[in-house]
Amino acid sequence: MIIDYLTKYEEEVVDVFEHASKLNHSFLGHDWICNEIDLLRDVYLHEAVTYIYVENSRVVGFISVIEDEIGGLFVAPSSHRKGIGTQLIEYASSIHPIRRVEVFEKNVRARSFYEKVGFQEATSRVHPSGERLIQMCIRSN
Repeated sequence: MIIDYLTKYEEEVVDVFEHASKLNHSFLGHDWICNEIDLLRDVYLHEAVTYIYVENSRVVGFISVIEDEIGGLFVAPSSHRKGIGTQLIEYASSIHPIRRVEVFEKNVRARSFYEKVGFQEATSRVHPSGERLIQMCIRSN
């Protein structure tokens, strides 16, 4: 079930973020993940529109949208490959005009997922961490 984010789910959302980031962003290191957790709590969850995927009374994924961009999409590693990410994108896209997302070049798993759901690489830039970010845009038919 997908519902609007409520602050009572903050710890579960942070937990999903932390576990998914350790798997997919390990190249950025522990300090980066800890800093992003602080930003998630203090900034991102307040500035973005966030939807959470709840399964068996637990948050197993979330998507945050800022204007026409996916600011973050994270699914608990134990719930990968169950269609949760796709459902979150479809749900958010039914409400917001999602057109783009940025993904670290080294996050091959995420890049492949976004290609599967209709995004294609458009541009790139260097993130302050020194890692390359790929901007992906929704393919036009």
